[in-house]
Amino acid sequence: MKKNKGFTLLEVLIALTIVGMSLGTVYGLLAGSKRLAFKAADDIERTIFLRSALNAAQILEDPEYPELPSRYKKSLEIGSGDLLEKPEKQTKPMQLALESYSLHDDEKGIELVTVRLILMDTAK
Repeated sequence: MKKNKGFTLLEVLIALTIVGMSLGTVYGLLAGSKRLAFKAADDIERTIFLRSALNAAQILEDPEYPELPSRYKKSLEIGSGDLLEKPEKQTKPMQLALESYSLHDDEKGIELVTVRLILMDTAK
């Protein structure tokens, strides 16, 4: 009696189904991680921009830098606030003052409020 060696059609179909499901899962995971990588890169770029805008505002009284990139103009607002209160008693006019400064990012829900040192007009 001669016995045939090999796989039946059913065994081959089951093996191909298992391989297909495994490859589909791997490709799905790769696509998800690629999406996360692009989102992370965008978030890092936005964070670096916000940090540089905050640094420029703290150093420069009237910063021209940074110009808002077009994709941030809708959700990002940069503004100066009021001067902090002057001391009640002072022996001579103050040349420096603290001014509040804020960055509002509506897209990410970030609000940064800080102060910066500005040079006062001594004639006042």
